[in-house]
Amino acid sequence: MAIAGTLLLVFVSLLRPQEFIEALRPLSILNLCAAIAAIGLVFELGSGKHRAPWTPQLPWLGAFLAWCFLVTVRALGPEGITVAWDFVGLSTIFMLVVAFSARTLPRYRAVAAVFIVTSVVLSLVSIHQARQPPECIVMDTSAENGGDRSGEGTPDGRGCDSAFECERNGGKPNASYVCEKVGLFGTFTTGRRVRWRGTLGDPNELALAVGAITPFTLAFAAAARKVWVNILTAVVLVLSLVTVVLTSSRGGQLVVLTVFGVYFVRRYGLKGLLVGAILAMPVLLLGGRSGEEADSSELERIDLLYEGMDMIRAHPLLGVGVGQFGDNVPAGMTAHNAYVLSCSELGFPGSVLWLMLVYTSMKIPWTVLSRPPPGLDPRVPPFALALVVSFAGMLVGIFFLSFSYKAFLFIYFGMSGALYGVVRRACPEFEVRVEPRELVRVAVADVAVLLFVLVFSHVKGAHA
Repeated sequence: MAIAGTLLLVFVSLLRPQEFIEALRPLSILNLCAAIAAIGLVFELGSGKHRAPWTPQLPWLGAFLAWCFLVTVRALGPEGITVAWDFVGLSTIFMLVVAFSARTLPRYRAVAAVFIVTSVVLSLVSIHQARQPPECIVMDTSAENGGDRSGEGTPDGRGCDSAFECERNGGKPNASYVCEKVGLFGTFTTGRRVRWRGTLGDPNELALAVGAITPFTLAFAAAARKVWVNILTAVVLVLSLVTVVLTSSRGGQLVVLTVFGVYFVRRYGLKGLLVGAILAMPVLLLGGRSGEEADSSELERIDLLYEGMDMIRAHPLLGVGVGQFGDNVPAGMTAHNAYVLSCSELGFPGSVLWLMLVYTSMKIPWTVLSRPPPGLDPRVPPFALALVVSFAGMLVGIFFLSFSYKAFLFIYFGMSGALYGVVRRACPEFEVRVEPRELVRVAVADVAVLLFVLVFSHVKGAHA
């Protein structure tokens, strides 16, 4: 029951079927999946099937969560409890559900397989979306739906070349139109860039998600070592790379380059760098954006980095509260940089706690990979490598995205905690500890990243 709820949770949190299947709309399906997994987990623990759950991430998760509520309540009063919960609470539950329900190798592989299936679905829908002719779409700009940013719209069947043409040639009075390619399940492009729905409604986040899932595909191939698995892996990789190209995401390019570079160098040494570069080359040559729209987006992001660094200087210890970045900048937008976002909203201590959660989540698979305990199932290290590579790609990608509290990231934290349980189940003597000096190193790294952002924004701004 626990793993069934977890598999549904991962699937639903990424694909969001409740947004295009009418019968699911009245249901709080994410909460329902989490509840199923949690209830199943309670029964398993009560029956003695699993030992008391624990991962090295838990102290940092608890401190991070408490800090989020503290600074947000300080900024907003009692309302801050609801705001902090909406941004961080559910993501934390998703992490814990995954971490404690997938603590056997078959279960872990099942969750990884759901990631891959989800990525294939996203890729197929994206490729189909990109091949459609553009249509006029009436946008839902009502306040309750978040305006154009909600991504809600209704195609009216008219072909078009521009939104202006939609408005002038038979458009409804006072209606807002876009001219985009309409795909399956009510999806449509933005700026002719493919995307999905919900949290993956941003092409950049879709590219990051697909790129971060790719290492799990390679892990199955490495563990199985069968011809048909290799062929299937090649097909999935091609679909993933085409999708990243179609998002036109420059951040997605860097994620793919990082993923292939780290993976193949780790497996094959320096000669693997050539293999990784060859695989990433189509994305580097064909992906990304250029022109006035890309330049305008870059200038907007630089301005937001300026605003974020000013916010950090003004509120270095307690920040402005979770979810409050947009309320403290004239544009009303988010930071588009997870490192700046966490420090500006949580202050420097909260930013360090968030990074410690990231650090411990990376240290677990890295330790499994670098010093696997005797007797460990040889199918486990490929998945440890996949997690390390996925985190490396995400750490690069979130430099350009407001990803600090995203459920996708926290589910990956959960995958790291689940891996710790898998290894401990087979080798009880295995431990991952975090020493005080590591906290100091993470704090220093945080300062270094923020200084880099400061220099980066000023240099980019000077040349804009």
